[in-house]
Amino acid sequence: FTMLELMMAAGILLIVLSGLITAFVYCMTLNESNRELVIAANDAQYTLEQIKHQPYASIDSFTPQSFANLNNESVGFSVVTGTRIKEITVNVNWTGKARARNYALSTKIAK
Repeated sequence: FTMLELMMAAGILLIVLSGLITAFVYCMTLNESNRELVIAANDAQYTLEQIKHQPYASIDSFTPQSFANLNNESVGFSVVTGTRIKEITVNVNWTGKARARNYALSTKIAK
């Protein structure tokens, strides 16, 4: 092999490896983000199950459990009351990668 061929091969290898490293770092970041989202979904589901076990009349006064599974995590819920049905939305807020994140889960409960 000539020196020029070796330099070209090394350049191509460098470009390919830098692309692979970039993709690997992006996948690690995406994995962490998805892990946080699954934890938030589990916390929202747990809260929703706790609300569903409350008597219909006392749903509005339910106090959700505090969680510490995520950074600065807070769980709240809102209730929209209809004639014989309540729409409940559980919101999980947290900080991930220095930005605010949110996950919401809704259901309806009939009287």
